[in-house]
Amino acid sequence: MTTSTHLKHVRTLLGALAFALLALTGLAGTAYADDVRLSHDSYSGITNKDRASYLECVSGSVSYSKRVFTSTNKDQSQLLTSSADPQLASGIVEVTEQDGVNHFSAHQRDAWQDKGALLSAAQLCAHS
Repeated sequence: MTTSTHLKHVRTLLGALAFALLALTGLAGTAYADDVRLSHDSYSGITNKDRASYLECVSGSVSYSKRVFTSTNKDQSQLLTSSADPQLASGIVEVTEQDGVNHFSAHQRDAWQDKGALLSAAQLCAHS
């Protein structure tokens, strides 16, 4: 093998390694930044409780080590855990009233870490 051919192979290998490193860096940087509502760890349903009572129940069931943020507007109420920013929150519970019925959806990032505590709280509070 000539020196020129050897350099081409080394250059090709380095290029492939650089591309792989950039791809992995890009994936690692966006893995946590995705909206938690896109997660597979979710639960939804309806509740007979009004929006405020339901979110108060869920909030009271969340681990005391997690900060909880709530917001309400005309059509929807939200509870976020760990951050007030939905892009950074570790969990979100949303309640929307439609035709007099309160529909909720709960989403939890990395639910395996605490066995889906937020999802369990959302389910239990809906039926209690």
